[in-house]
Amino acid sequence: MSEVKLYMAPMEEISGYVFRNVQHALFGGADKFFSPFITPTESMKLKPREKKDICNENNKGIILVPQLLTNEAELFLKGVKLLNDMGYEEVNLNLGCPSNTVAKKGKGSGFLLYPDKLDSFFDTVFSAIDDEKNKVKISVKTRLGYENPDEFINILPIFNRYNISELIVHPRVKTDMYGNEVREQLFEYAYKESKAKVCYNGDICTKADFDRINAKYPDANVMIGRGAVANPGIFREIRTGRKINKDELLNFNSTLFSAYSDLYGRKDAFFKLKEVWNNMSHMFDCERLTHKIKISKTPEEMLELIESVINEENIIR
Repeated sequence: MSEVKLYMAPMEEISGYVFRNVQHALFGGADKFFSPFITPTESMKLKPREKKDICNENNKGIILVPQLLTNEAELFLKGVKLLNDMGYEEVNLNLGCPSNTVAKKGKGSGFLLYPDKLDSFFDTVFSAIDDEKNKVKISVKTRLGYENPDEFINILPIFNRYNISELIVHPRVKTDMYGNEVREQLFEYAYKESKAKVCYNGDICTKADFDRINAKYPDANVMIGRGAVANPGIFREIRTGRKINKDELLNFNSTLFSAYSDLYGRKDAFFKLKEVWNNMSHMFDCERLTHKIKISKTPEEMLELIESVINEENIIR
């Protein structure tokens, strides 16, 4: 395999420090983890939850890249300064979140509706960073546009005008959400025309998916989100060929639940693991049992059903 870097995508409510620490300890394989987005404010005081998620003591032994969500250059710079002061050398700008709540404010993928404002944003940001003694890498995670994939033809030249360290492209538009087919031909356009290093993100759920993308775009890094929640061993499998087995998956679920319980209590741990399982259930061809997990009422019922599914069903991923 070429020297491709593998990244864990930011996923709100899932890929926080508890999940990434358990995944890293049990399977490893990811070169970087990206934090769920932080929205910078004038005071730039992190919420307790945000501070816990990105503080160094909760991310030992892994490389974490914090992600910021904003359409205001000055707020972004405030966030960058705070994160740089914490020791972070790379900050990621979120231009990909498709949530209606986010997009209607002109943030995330909603910012792509305003290319002139986006250009001005980058001009202010990179002018300020170039003047700073302590340089910070700015990477960008983006979609192709808001509604029409061809919007990307006009957006990529904006990215190319600035010293973006890496361009992570999810080849869908905002209105696709996570449905419809990825527009791979436009990722190919980015791969060929981007001044920055490119990274592919979208629908990598198996090693076979990775192998196909890696064969076609050998110089592109790869970010995996939902596929890495469904199969927390996917990074190891890509690197070594060693697939996750039933005992490892049972151990992952019990370890994750215990870690959540220690921090949040069993009730909240129940809901957090259930959200993880909504993704993990796609590894199995047993809709009746996995549906029962989704509607389970207690931690004990959920854990018993998860054990039944893992022990009785074939892992299909």
